[in-house]
Amino acid sequence: MYVGIFFRENPIVMALFIIIGFLAIIASTVVYFWIGMLSTKAVQVQCPSCGKVTKMLGRVDMCMYCNEPMTLDPTLEGKEFDEKYNSKKKS
Repeated sequence: MYVGIFFRENPIVMALFIIIGFLAIIASTVVYFWIGMLSTKAVQVQCPSCGKVTKMLGRVDMCMYCNEPMTLDPTLEGKEFDEKYNSKKKS
């Protein structure tokens, strides 16, 4: 939006930059809302290492305080931590 200030002599270009800036603000608001909704569905668990409560967003995740790898899936216990376990695609 601030780039439009440099084009005060040309109102069409100024309006274009202001509209693009406004759309960027709306898009960022939507993204923050979406991430907030994902956070409400997260499972809260107590970290076995540091004992603090953290949220898990997938099958495997790391503690946000001590980076301890965690899982709620019993078939993944003892395996090396890999974020690919959160993917729904078979690879």
